[in-house]
Amino acid sequence: MSKQTLIEKIDKLPPEQLAEVEKFVDALDERQREQQFQQHLLKLGIISEIKPPITDFTPYQNRQPIEVKGKPTSEVIIEDRR
Repeated sequence: MSKQTLIEKIDKLPPEQLAEVEKFVDALDERQREQQFQQHLLKLGIISEIKPPITDFTPYQNRQPIEVKGKPTSEVIIEDRR
């Protein structure tokens, strides 16, 4: 598909679908910036490897939260700021 054909198709989209396309493009742009940032950290030696993103969420499906005694962390943070 040529660039011009793609632009023509995008121009014909209704506003709600155009918004979806914008979100998708923004996400791609964000992912590219993240990859560039990780490459930069790798080059500087701050990190030793770039791990691939998690694509299989099966191990996380049955996770159960743990019970913590005491104040909620958010409350402690707010108190510390005062």
